[in-house]
Amino acid sequence: GKVRIWNLHKRTSAAVLASHVSVVRSLDYSPEQNAIVSASRDKTVIVWDARSWKIRSTIAILEEIESAGFLKDGNLIYTGGETARLRLWTTDSQQEITQEQPSGTETEAIQEIIYCPSLRILLSVHADQTLLFHSLSPLDSVVQGGTVPPLPVVRRVSGTYGQVIDLAYVGQNKSLLALATNDEFVRIINLASPSKATE
Repeated sequence: GKVRIWNLHKRTSAAVLASHVSVVRSLDYSPEQNAIVSASRDKTVIVWDARSWKIRSTIAILEEIESAGFLKDGNLIYTGGETARLRLWTTDSQQEITQEQPSGTETEAIQEIIYCPSLRILLSVHADQTLLFHSLSPLDSVVQGGTVPPLPVVRRVSGTYGQVIDLAYVGQNKSLLALATNDEFVRIINLASPSKATE
């Protein structure tokens, strides 16, 4: 539950950030805010001042967090974890700005989120090895104190399905493939656009 900051020139520890009570799963740095964000399975995110190493704010996420980072010059934080929801929070008011969204299953849990600023997307990696590309375009119109819908998924790369028990072509033009696997979902894959799959 501790984060250790190292001075690479002196090869010594510069600070120990010890406020989490469980495993720290993610760290990110914002040069604009001169801040570090740490996310933990203790269901909190902490924003640290990178000069004094003191806590600026603690955000209660209320789910085990596997990945977090800064967006929009450090004014927003994204989080993802056990409920498979990609959520956005403000660093100044510590409020969630994403509108209500349903929780996912255990196999859909987010394990990692990668920010790709040049593509303006967040890539979420899920427990079933599915990759989701989330567009950041809704953030262009967010106003102070406003909310945004969950970030739209613009592409899905299908992951591991486990053992495939049966499959069949379905749909009007037989352009869909239905997969029965050893999990509880029937997966429908659009063969015309293989990156899109629904359950």
